Amino acid sequence: MSNHDTQNHDAEVEIALSGWLMKRCRLTKKWKRTWFTLRSSNLCYGKSENGPFKNIPLQSTVIEEAHINDMSYVFRLRPPKSKRDYIIQAPDEQTEQRWMQAICFAKVGANSSESSQACTIQ
Repeated sequence: MSNHDTQNHDAEVEIALSGWLMKRCRLTKKWKRTWFTLRSSNLCYGKSENGPFKNIPLQSTVIEEAHINDMSYVFRLRPPKSKRDYIIQAPDEQTEQRWMQAICFAKVGANSSESSQACTIQ
């Protein structure tokens, strides 16, 4: 592998954003503090910074603000081939916007084969 290939590989796995957010459990509807890591076009989450991690597919995923029980700073991820929504709450508006924007840009990277490269948050 050449030095150029190594640099590209390192850039692909570079962490774009990571931190603690609240995620609503799909079964119990309870909120749990969850560690999220966004790398390249992969959004992973787990119970701790060390994993184990589950992956949320970002390709063609819809990102939108959510209105859940009058809670603030909540957004929803809707992967097209999944029967579930991921509902996530940030601690403040700035953090919510930073995560939504970073996920949107990662999604564009995951959709690089599609004709439209627009990053839209609904």
